[in-house]
Amino acid sequence: MNLSLPYLEAVDIPLWSILIPLSIYLLYLYGTSPFKLWKKLGVPGPAPVPFFGNTMDLYGPDSSKAAYAKWHSHYGRVYGIYFFRHPALVVTDPELMKQILVRDFNSFRDRMSYDGNILLNQEVASGVFYAKGDVWKRIRGIVSPSFSIAKIRAMTGMVNRSAERLGEHVLNFAKDGIPWSAKLFYGAYALDVVTGTGFSIDVDSVSNLDEPFTRHGRSLFIFKNSVKFLAFLAGSLPAVMSIINKYLKVGFFKTEVRIWTFLMKVSSTW
Repeated sequence: MNLSLPYLEAVDIPLWSILIPLSIYLLYLYGTSPFKLWKKLGVPGPAPVPFFGNTMDLYGPDSSKAAYAKWHSHYGRVYGIYFFRHPALVVTDPELMKQILVRDFNSFRDRMSYDGNILLNQEVASGVFYAKGDVWKRIRGIVSPSFSIAKIRAMTGMVNRSAERLGEHVLNFAKDGIPWSAKLFYGAYALDVVTGTGFSIDVDSVSNLDEPFTRHGRSLFIFKNSVKFLAFLAGSLPAVMSIINKYLKVGFFKTEVRIWTFLMKVSSTW
């Protein structure tokens, strides 16, 4: 298809030669439009990369700790960065942190999300870690009494028992000269503590790493490269990712193991 301009009858311009540059320009505007905020407000900070902001520095070859240390030395205790398209103010000044976390907490109680929680399963999105506003306040009010001094003291027995089991296994491995995965067994220990104190279930994951609760718990934290790619897509192109997720139901957490169905069955036995 050709586009003929009436005032340039002798020139026949292909439509694609106009649409491609226009598309590239509009895509560039979309990828850079959020990155004017900190400069407009006079807040110092590192220069962002189109679409990705400063995320590549945080998840690049160097650790995020190195990135924050470099920014701190250049910009001081308060500076602005971008998690993909979302601005974030980094605060390391103690007095300002106290003001944010205590005196002005009502204005900062929501947890930051760089992608609008597009990839979160519905069950996870309604949890205390991701809920916002009054929903979070209601859930927090329900959960808080569980962490009273008396309740925490009552949990120490389960925590100590799980630690003793882990210690016995480590001693046996040492006596037999068998190498063991610290990450795997410490994860099982943490899961034993959670299931014991939160669900009143003595799972003993340390002794049986393939126990259903242990297996499903581990799967929550296994992120394949495909999921990591979706996370970057959700952060850099949230409009596109929201459409994909609407029809394909992709997400951070595995659905094939039916984790939530399993947990609902467990809770129904209480």
